[in-house]
Amino acid sequence: MKLYKILILLLITGVLYLVYTKLTTQKTTKTEIKIYDENRYAIGGVNIDKSKKEISFDAAVRKNTGWVEFLIYVEGYKWLKEECAIVSSVKLSDLQKAFALLDWKLWDDLWYRKTTGLTKSLFVYIELKKKQYPAEGSIKDLIFLGSPYFDTVVLEEGPSNLCSSCPIYPLEQKSIKQEIGKKGYLFNDKLILPVGEKVKIIIRWAM
Repeated sequence: MKLYKILILLLITGVLYLVYTKLTTQKTTKTEIKIYDENRYAIGGVNIDKSKKEISFDAAVRKNTGWVEFLIYVEGYKWLKEECAIVSSVKLSDLQKAFALLDWKLWDDLWYRKTTGLTKSLFVYIELKKKQYPAEGSIKDLIFLGSPYFDTVVLEEGPSNLCSSCPIYPLEQKSIKQEIGKKGYLFNDKLILPVGEKVKIIIRWAM
């Protein structure tokens, strides 16, 4: 009986070791940065045009009716994906860098979810088949742009980003839901975006 328990213990230890090894040796993906000229850049899939004060990236429609937590999702806080209508594979960390490149003070206000003259001058548009439609609402209610309290853990590339069962995960969800409240986004019935349709998100800073 003791031998059986020892064998089971060794088997469990071996499995845990394999999982640990796989996670700790997982390669992180480096963001590609392109510089087209003094005003135009690309960080991953996020495009920045400083002369137009514009940020843009590709996305796809997931839901087109009813209520959602946010209109647009970018890759980062994975549990939010199911609560957004338009999803993009661009990284939240790359979008954050794009805002900082546009204007550092603007990004600081956005990160701390402040409503200031800078943030109120941001407007979001959805481009579908070369036509642009304005998204109603302030940007902080349209896109979750991260949290100064959880970004270090959640957006860190590599194995720590995979731990949805970690103790901090439910705390992260609860805290962020309390922070954003129950505003959410209700679709405008006048604009029906076909589910699965590819769109472009354009963010313009009118300053």
